[in-house]
Amino acid sequence: MYSGRAGLLQAVLNESYQLYRFGNNLCRHTEALHLVLGAMQRHLEDSTLQIAGSASLFYIIRKVNMNRDTKRMVVTALLNGMDAHMEEQVMVRNCCLSLCQFEIPLEILFDYGRVARLLVAVLQHHNSDHLTQRIVVFLLNSMACHVEGEQKVQVGNIGAIEIILEQIRRKHAASLCDDVMEVGWSFLWNITDETPVNCVRFLAADGLHLFHQCYQQFQNETELVRNMMGLIGNIAEVEQLRSELMNDDYINIFCALLSMLVDGIEISYNSAGVLAHMVSDGDAAWKSVSVSRDVVMQKIIRATESWDLKARRFINYRSFKPILRLIPMFDAPASQHWAIWALANLTSTDRDKYCAYVCNEGGVPLLQLVVNDLRSSLRMRELANIVLKNIFDWKHGINPSTSESESM
Repeated sequence: MYSGRAGLLQAVLNESYQLYRFGNNLCRHTEALHLVLGAMQRHLEDSTLQIAGSASLFYIIRKVNMNRDTKRMVVTALLNGMDAHMEEQVMVRNCCLSLCQFEIPLEILFDYGRVARLLVAVLQHHNSDHLTQRIVVFLLNSMACHVEGEQKVQVGNIGAIEIILEQIRRKHAASLCDDVMEVGWSFLWNITDETPVNCVRFLAADGLHLFHQCYQQFQNETELVRNMMGLIGNIAEVEQLRSELMNDDYINIFCALLSMLVDGIEISYNSAGVLAHMVSDGDAAWKSVSVSRDVVMQKIIRATESWDLKARRFINYRSFKPILRLIPMFDAPASQHWAIWALANLTSTDRDKYCAYVCNEGGVPLLQLVVNDLRSSLRMRELANIVLKNIFDWKHGINPSTSESESM
């Protein structure tokens, strides 16, 4: 009856916001949700009504068990409101807070590109609002996780990498290492994973220089360093881009981080992985730097042997191809050592997932080659045999604890 009267609807929405925010024992949440959605859809150009509606939605959707179609209607209403009123800081913040209540990226995949485009636009328009910054960087990072390369390229194409680097530069200029900086580097790590074109974008935007600056200023911030080295690891996996890392300052940082074992082995492991890929390119690639390739290889092997082989990892490989590439490289034994240690660790701690990767991607004959080749060190053979035994046990359904007790 009153759905065409925006002024009255706004008063109703303001009242519903108060009710659902502070009220107890309220019911009819689903009906309220659809009434708010209807009002927002009908009066898209009214910014005041959109702000009131988005504020109500934030509290109502917490109480409704939405089906897929309703979730899409809510997300679309939020995106439409943001698109129409990008200059309204409160509107944008309300919408971003509501999006945080959805399972990202799964529940926004139907309009993934638009969500990414709008979030980048928010950072461009509202870079002085710290809370909105935090929310958007968190959402972008969530969107970069668990999606395929096509979507990651999509995010890169709309300028997300460059805008996140700008956020990080502002934090660095202010000498501030906060969650925006940490999650920003986490986003860059995720968005470049197995996506060389995004690695190129990062490099073209002078990202390596920013990495160096952030490391110099915040080298004791463990989470930040872990995220940055994860990103550097993605670059190191791309053969055509490794020459960008061939710089004495960078190599000295990677070597220094080999001994950083605070909060687990991740930083040391990632640094060794970066160096393992770099030394795999042979002596010729190292002629442009003063650091000795042989010395670096010795450091990689020493670091690898300092790690606990049973350490559970905060890492999620989707392919072992970059690691398996290193296994037959007998002229780079440190690369082999790191790669085989990685497989031994991962197939020991997460057998069901990672034994399948080794088998499906052709790792077994490579490991057998190491075991049978006289150039392999005793330790490399031991590690390769651990992987092969893990695979044998996994294929035959032998419980790891049973297997260990039988071998004692």
